[in-house]
Amino acid sequence: MIERHITDRLSDIFNDERVRKLTQREVKDLVEDDYEVRTERQELRAQQAILAKGREICRQIGTRPDLGPVSSTPKCRSFIFLNFVH
Repeated sequence: MIERHITDRLSDIFNDERVRKLTQREVKDLVEDDYEVRTERQELRAQQAILAKGREICRQIGTRPDLGPVSSTPKCRSFIFLNFVH
């Protein structure tokens, strides 16, 4: 009984004439993400861009021969860098 009530309306839902009568705004509202999802996607894209930029900076620093291995970095230089960052 319940299934029949669901399937009775399927012809209305999948009616291509009905879909063709929808305005552009109605179509956009049907396929578009809601505000929360859109906001989360924007935040994730921003975080992804920041991480990609950081990865590129690390690659550039890692290829600098003048810096040498991390273990050979003078202690005072590390101290200055850490105080600058915080």
